[in-house]
Amino acid sequence: MKPWRSRTPTDEPSDEIGSQPLMMGSLTAGDAIGGATLSKMPADGSDQVTFEFLSPAWLEAVHELRQEHPDAGAGLPVELTMNLVVTEVPSGEDVLAHVDTTNGPLVVAVGHLEVVDLHVVVDYATARSLLVEGDTQAAMGAFLAGKIRVDGDLTKLLAVQTATPDDDAMAFATAMRQLTT
Repeated sequence: MKPWRSRTPTDEPSDEIGSQPLMMGSLTAGDAIGGATLSKMPADGSDQVTFEFLSPAWLEAVHELRQEHPDAGAGLPVELTMNLVVTEVPSGEDVLAHVDTTNGPLVVAVGHLEVVDLHVVVDYATARSLLVEGDTQAAMGAFLAGKIRVDGDLTKLLAVQTATPDDDAMAFATAMRQLTT
């Protein structure tokens, strides 16, 4: 396996497998548009691949991370299905996702479900504040400012929001934040 190497944005893509976790090929300066960047982790000085929030690369990395924490969110007090639309995404395309707690652990995946309890529309900046920065106060301000629109059973959303996360959910959230630029 060849080690990671720097390329200019004009280099052709590589078919080699990169030495960085969760990536194929080598990174270019242009990969920031696609979602991947290199950053230094201050604790040990090692290179860590991070991804732009909600980029296709981030979504894939979070999906793989989720496989390492299959029971995260299993103790939620309510069964909930929710479709989510994140608007004003830097790529220009809305992100469509869903949340489902009906089979045990919290599942968040790309795409919409046909029948849901809730439909939520949120702008990119608010979604980032909530999911990456863990700023729960952002939700109330954004809701009052119309940046979060909810259609459906709001009591189920409130029950999920006020639940105490289990240890595995906390570990997953920490690891997700470490993957995110």
